[in-house]
Amino acid sequence: DSELVSSVRLGFEFCGTYSFKVGGTVEYGLAPLCNMQKVEKLSREVGRKRGLAGNRDAVHYIMDNSGSPYETDIAIAMSFSTVRGGYGMKGFSLNGEIEIPERLRARLGKDSYRCDFLWEEKRVILEYDSDSYHGSNRRSYDAIRVNALTELGYTVCTLTTNQLRYSMSFDTAMRSVRCCLGLRNRSEVRDLPARRMR
Repeated sequence: DSELVSSVRLGFEFCGTYSFKVGGTVEYGLAPLCNMQKVEKLSREVGRKRGLAGNRDAVHYIMDNSGSPYETDIAIAMSFSTVRGGYGMKGFSLNGEIEIPERLRARLGKDSYRCDFLWEEKRVILEYDSDSYHGSNRRSYDAIRVNALTELGYTVCTLTTNQLRYSMSFDTAMRSVRCCLGLRNRSEVRDLPARRMR
């Protein structure tokens, strides 16, 4: 599945707001080069031509609005089926927006919150807490944000950089999210492609 993962990653980058530069550095906050509507249209036009079947399969996993390579890898791990070694947690949006009711806007000083991974129907949120990308001086703001989202009826889960780096910690975090989504966990998870990604 390494070829599939590579194709999906590339699709996320095209449809996301970041880009790899020469030397491996990453530039953030860019306008997307493409979107899923265009990718799906191209996939239909190309059809299953020889050598392109893998790329066509990748279309089922590519999403709009990824803000970083880490967000992409987390999204891939979550959306890949358990058969492929992922966690089978599709149905989320990347950097989805939650509108704050007017009664809370004055107190919170915001009209909306943008969430890294949002399962709107399940009212579950996963936030990737990256010191390098989001900054390390936002604990007070993050606490207010989590409290506000909880007040709105959302369950907020957090994934740290350390959890992302270590397979067992990542697996524990993902299983916790599955529980919040009402999904049943397998007793054991082995050899996940998500682990090989890191």
